[in-house]
Amino acid sequence: MSESSDLKKLHPLTVVLRLTDSIKQIIVPIILAIILTFKGDISDSSWKDWIPSLVMVGLLFIYVIFGVIEWLRYRYRFEDEHIYVKRGAVIKSERYVRYNRIQSVRTRANVLHRLFGLAALDIETAGSRGRPEVTLPAITKDEADVIKAFVHNKQQTNMASSTDSHDKENLKPPETKTLYQLTLKEQVVVSLTSSAVGLILAGFLAIYSQLSDVIPEDTYTYLWGTVLHTSVVFLIVFIILCLAVLWVVSAIVMFFRMKAFSLTADEKEWVIKRGILEKKEQKIPVRRVQAIRITEGLLRQPLGYATIYAECASGSGEPGKGAGTSVLVYPLIKKTDIPKLVGNIIPAFSYSQEITAIRKNSLWLKLFRAATAPVVISIVLSILFPWGWLAFLSLPLAVLYSYLCYKDSGFGQSKEQLLFTFRTLAKTTVITKKHCIQAMSHSSSPMQKRFDAATAQFSVMASLAGKTFKVRDLPRKTAYHLLDWYRP
Repeated sequence: MSESSDLKKLHPLTVVLRLTDSIKQIIVPIILAIILTFKGDISDSSWKDWIPSLVMVGLLFIYVIFGVIEWLRYRYRFEDEHIYVKRGAVIKSERYVRYNRIQSVRTRANVLHRLFGLAALDIETAGSRGRPEVTLPAITKDEADVIKAFVHNKQQTNMASSTDSHDKENLKPPETKTLYQLTLKEQVVVSLTSSAVGLILAGFLAIYSQLSDVIPEDTYTYLWGTVLHTSVVFLIVFIILCLAVLWVVSAIVMFFRMKAFSLTADEKEWVIKRGILEKKEQKIPVRRVQAIRITEGLLRQPLGYATIYAECASGSGEPGKGAGTSVLVYPLIKKTDIPKLVGNIIPAFSYSQEITAIRKNSLWLKLFRAATAPVVISIVLSILFPWGWLAFLSLPLAVLYSYLCYKDSGFGQSKEQLLFTFRTLAKTTVITKKHCIQAMSHSSSPMQKRFDAATAQFSVMASLAGKTFKVRDLPRKTAYHLLDWYRP
């Protein structure tokens, strides 16, 4: 790759990619426009009925025009000390990115990219704030590989020029020491036990909220009357069928997302690849990891499986600058294999300390907290509806949930490491280092004070506001002890 080459341009497919991204952002208004246009008899419609659809067509036409202009004006060049990018459909801008500020270079490819042998390339810097500093939406895969190698060589050269010749032998890229890949069986288990049902349900509810204004009021009246006069058995069967459909859809979505998942790790960096319809590659510098989070979902815990995440700080190295993120490190692993994997990919966070459980009388606190809302809701539903008494069937689930919260709460501590384990819906274990903790505190509610209990929590830099983890209903002396451990 020549440093003195002329300004390069993107592949024309960039226009199509930007248009598809724009359509995704306005898909709900497009659906609304179509419904408003065709809700009546087309033969009796006037030109005014076509206004919503015409507005959407005009908007898409504007997106195409701006996409073409953006593509024509987008130019880039890799120079001796920096990357130069020139762009702008309306407001022209020029950007220089120095190689020594680059944190990661990653590629991704959706179906359109792969059809044309292309890839998108994202360059992240210390101050990217969760978004790439430079994005090349469509370039050839060969050029993407050349750029990645070129940037890596530039970074190595810059490092070599700032060190003594005695240390130059240590500047060679570290050899890959671990490679983990999901088997087909594990991919199926990930898909069938995923929690993506909630995300898909939220998507349906979001679409419904946008369409509710155009649904006739008579339809609501009819549906509500049908529900009130429908047998309880039919309602239960209908709800179960809906949940089954959502589960199947979520399993299919998760299978394609986790297809070809792999984790490559060395002492400085992790490379995570996944996806079949849209291939993604993510690079995580190990030094940015602030905590390791292990979750055991309701479906995966009985099978002995868990998921590993890393809470990562921004690359700026300064508090408050840039946003961190939670990174999926490995989607499915046997719980017994977790210490070995963590020890291999990030030895500083390897753990072996014993977990101290909370006191037995804390079970009453958790039972009160879990059962109060179901009892109140059940009483209200019983008054309002003939079948409302069925809501009391949720009480055994509340009791079971409170017991699981009690059983899965605890902590572990060593000289420089802290481990919290707790449950929301999934059982969660968090391991962090003392120097990674941004803040630590404890608190007691009036109910906790009666049981001489407290909540201990700590925060790490994994978002603009930090990410907080807490264990409820610890003995108050234990909470004070943890705070003393953290104090300098």
